[in-house]
Amino acid sequence: MAVTLLIQACGKKDKTVAGTPLTIATPFGFPERTQFKNEQLTVEKAELGRRLFYDKRLSRDESISCPSCHQQTAAFGI
Repeated sequence: MAVTLLIQACGKKDKTVAGTPLTIATPFGFPERTQFKNEQLTVEKAELGRRLFYDKRLSRDESISCPSCHQQTAAFGI
């Protein structure tokens, strides 16, 4: 019985993602997304990313957040 449970545990996992699927249209002239292509984008993941991007607690002294350097007007570049 233990062997059967071990074999089942090592089997393929269901890759369905809990959450609301989010589809982003690729602008004309831009290449298709290849990085993390097997990863399903969800509204919840996008919201988590936004919250982390603006969270000052992630800096060493909790004084700055990502947009301090990576500004949206500069396409999030430095």
